[in-house]
Amino acid sequence: MPLPDSWSPLIGADIYLLDLVLRGIIRPGGTVLDIGCGAGRNLAVLAHASLTITAVDADPAAVASCSTLLNSLPGVHACTVARLPELRLDQSYDAVICIAVLHFAPDQATFHRWADACWQRLAPGGIFLARLSTRIALPDVAAHFAYRPTLGDLVACEQRWRASRIDPLKTTLVEDKRVMSTWTLRNSA
Repeated sequence: MPLPDSWSPLIGADIYLLDLVLRGIIRPGGTVLDIGCGAGRNLAVLAHASLTITAVDADPAAVASCSTLLNSLPGVHACTVARLPELRLDQSYDAVICIAVLHFAPDQATFHRWADACWQRLAPGGIFLARLSTRIALPDVAAHFAYRPTLGDLVACEQRWRASRIDPLKTTLVEDKRVMSTWTLRNSA
């Protein structure tokens, strides 16, 4: 079935990010930091929601693609090369999204440093969305990820940050090869 042209910003975007925007949890007019933006698959949804976007990625080629895309979208946006946890940003954001990044941490300590670096960029009352491969409900079989966090890791972060969950932790089994968890939090500070 052909989709209407007005749907084009939605194609390829993360469904859980789209859900947070459509439910008004990520509100129009705010600021968002997309950590690990890649080539920018989520940027059109964010721009069409009237959000001001700062997008960062460790890959210069991805940032070049992302910058080109951002220049074609409504609003004022920025894209830069940066790595976790060394994000050198002077502001906090109404929303921080980190999709398919945290599971590349090489070990547990690095996972916590990276997660903390994301959280530190979040304004009080702000929204945090992370999608990551975890070891929840599946043995550690995903060899291509150096470290996959446990439920205990996620809960430890929530307690350290005094965060509240927006939605229950959602975990999807992907063909018995990996588990992807969707973690949505509010900064209660």
